[in-house]
Amino acid sequence: MEGVDSRDLTGRKVLSTVQKCSQLRSDLSVEDVMTSKADLHALPYSAIEGAKIGDILQTFKEIGQ
Repeated sequence: MEGVDSRDLTGRKVLSTVQKCSQLRSDLSVEDVMTSKADLHALPYSAIEGAKIGDILQTFKEIGQ
């Protein structure tokens, strides 16, 4: 499973994919720029429902994000 967010559609990833695939940006498919599930980082709601932003930032820092 893969996912896509606004950064996938507007960031450098699109530009590098355009160059790599020799296509126009408007001709790329969403699948061309999706992020693989293995590369997505998420926390279960139960782990963050009472957390502060600093707690989340620290967690992502600890896992290298």
